[in-house]
Amino acid sequence: MFVWFALFINFMLLCLVINAENAAHRSEKFATMATRTRQEYLKDLANNYTTTTVVDPGQKFCKASYVSRLFISYFV
Repeated sequence: MFVWFALFINFMLLCLVINAENAAHRSEKFATMATRTRQEYLKDLANNYTTTTVVDPGQKFCKASYVSRLFISYFV
């Protein structure tokens, strides 16, 4: 009986914590803080981890043409 009661109390505490976390995520204050944090992370990412290297736009290997050549060579 005592083990069942202890498990029930732990389950109820877990439910209480989960509901409190969900309520916090829905609050306006938390939403503004989360948005501000995400914006700062994005700025940090853009400022510190971007490069000025130019990427060649020409595609050297076209997967569609490779697949079509395989398809044609299989049936011909």
